[in-house]
Amino acid sequence: MKATNESASALLFPLQYRGKALALLLLQPQRRLHVREIARLTGTFAGTMNKELDRLQRAGLLERHIIGNQLQYCANPTHPVFAELSALLRKTMTKGQFDYENY
Repeated sequence: MKATNESASALLFPLQYRGKALALLLLQPQRRLHVREIARLTGTFAGTMNKELDRLQRAGLLERHIIGNQLQYCANPTHPVFAELSALLRKTMTKGQFDYENY
């Protein structure tokens, strides 16, 4: 059986919203986005996304910033696996799954 990008992505990121959130933030490390915006761009609910972003932040993959009453997240480019995970996301996420360049 020939491996495809879709199967690799599904295997590595069984929770599609996790893969989409990581792609959105790690492939654009200069951007800070708030939870509702990330949820909207990834097609999930803010409550679900908030829990996932909190887990990723506790793991050190994301940084959390409080701006006024808004909670914003961005990639943590100093994390030891940042470069490798970003490269993996570029290789496995297809345009159909998430077109991060348009956001």
